[in-house]
Amino acid sequence: MKTKNEIFETLERVSQILERSNQILERSNQMMEESNQKMVLHEKKMQKMDRNLKKMRKKLALQEAKRKAEREEQEAKRKAEREEQEAKRKAEREEQEAKYKAEFEALRKETEMERRKTEKKTRELENLFTGQWGKLIESLVEGEIIKLLQEKGINVKNLFTRSRNQNGNYGAEYDIVAIDGNEIVVVEVKTTLQTQHIPYFKTKLNEFKTWFPAYQNYNVYGAVAFLREDSHADLFAERQGLFVIRATGNSAKIINKDDFKPQIF
Repeated sequence: MKTKNEIFETLERVSQILERSNQILERSNQMMEESNQKMVLHEKKMQKMDRNLKKMRKKLALQEAKRKAEREEQEAKRKAEREEQEAKRKAEREEQEAKYKAEFEALRKETEMERRKTEKKTRELENLFTGQWGKLIESLVEGEIIKLLQEKGINVKNLFTRSRNQNGNYGAEYDIVAIDGNEIVVVEVKTTLQTQHIPYFKTKLNEFKTWFPAYQNYNVYGAVAFLREDSHADLFAERQGLFVIRATGNSAKIINKDDFKPQIF
């Protein structure tokens, strides 16, 4: 058995252990309290930081919204200015185009009036010239043609002018027709003889017997009479086998070469 002293010693040690445990527990509680206080402070700091962060975010959001509004306002202003400038340029273009169109239309009408006046004067002059000179040439040729052809060995005696024939909607007209017993000379009268007149006249010569079948057995010759010629049309006519008669002054003359042989149509 333990003695009383041993028991006291044991109790003393237990008491000391309990005191140290209490001290440790107290110290632990203090540390827990300090830790809790620190956590509370930290939480408060975190809350404050969170509030500050929210304020900052709100401030930044307001600033961004303000900048966005300013950008949108500037963009809207620039867009409005561009649209205004474009509308102004469009209006100026339309005004200019309308002006040009009006000037062009006025010029076109003026030109058209001048053209019509010119055409009218040209037709009047042409009709006057062609009519008067054509009649003069025909009168000269009619007065000289028989003698001129007889000098070339074609003894024509009868003369007809403006010989016409009609078949339905189609017809033919020949300026002068000189007739002998079995020979006919058809004369085309031109104020100005041009090369393009020759092929057309030869076509008329080839069709002569079709329009006047009574002369099927006749030898048909062609002649062109004119006051002046273009592009050596007289030489071209001669090469095509036609008599070439030039009106000069108050008479007419056959100007073919001496060895000329007329084509028979």
